Amino acid sequence: MTGSCEPESATPFCPPYPGPSSWSMPLVSLRPTRILVTGPWSSVLLVVSPQLQQSCAESINYGILPRAQRSTTERHTMSNQELTTATPAPPRSPANLRRYGLPLLAVAAFIAVLIALIPPEKTLGPIIRPVFLHGALVQAGLLAFAAGGILGLVYFLRKSPAVLRWCQAVQETAVGIWVVYALSSMVTTRLAWGEWIAWDEPRVRASIHVLWFSIACLLLVKWMNHPTFTAFANIVIAGAVWFLIKGAGLLRHPFDPIGGSNSLYYQVLYILLVVAVLAFAAVAARWRYQSLNQ
Repeated sequence: MTGSCEPESATPFCPPYPGPSSWSMPLVSLRPTRILVTGPWSSVLLVVSPQLQQSCAESINYGILPRAQRSTTERHTMSNQELTTATPAPPRSPANLRRYGLPLLAVAAFIAVLIALIPPEKTLGPIIRPVFLHGALVQAGLLAFAAGGILGLVYFLRKSPAVLRWCQAVQETAVGIWVVYALSSMVTTRLAWGEWIAWDEPRVRASIHVLWFSIACLLLVKWMNHPTFTAFANIVIAGAVWFLIKGAGLLRHPFDPIGGSNSLYYQVLYILLVVAVLAFAAVAARWRYQSLNQ
């Protein structure tokens, strides 16, 4: 049916076509109204008068729009309403908590056992235990920053979203390890030297510079939210960390006291402690990577 009505016997009522002559109201009003006109392909915001709104509604009711277009518009409107009134998604399953949280607890318990197995030293006594943890954390932090820098280089060679997510996860893990290392360093310095922060020690000042610089870069990466900048920041942080720590001088801080020890037992326990801290960092980075995938 195009432009005509069926006979009276077929259709009991067929309203007349409301042509332009029947639109006697003005198209401009002093109090305009906003109407959101939706269609299958777009949404248009019109500012029209109430009279024009009524005219459009009457035109649609009288059949100016084709039947197929009206049904499509109705379906589009219904789909928008369904999206608006949709029920919220169910909470995520705690599978990741069981998958990564339990291994983290197990590795943390293993670290505690290793620390408890460290015998007191003749000079430091039981203070040797936090010293061991302090050394393991700094080694794990350096290796984590180095891994982030290597991943940044890999991203420049291979533009992979997976590599980018690993860059973010490893960078956040490395910063977290360094924060824990800085806190443990304060406790160790207090127990060994009688002060919380040894400002006169170059290694301590270098550690503080690494702390604020790595946190600032992480916040900048979050703010920029750019893949290339994230990879570049990982490379810069890795280079800066190794340059600051390895280039710092030593005054009271001994140079590799555990590696130069005559006790094989101390050396084995220290290696196991470093491996355990690295395992903890690896599980944490994997957990963070998995959360970035979701």
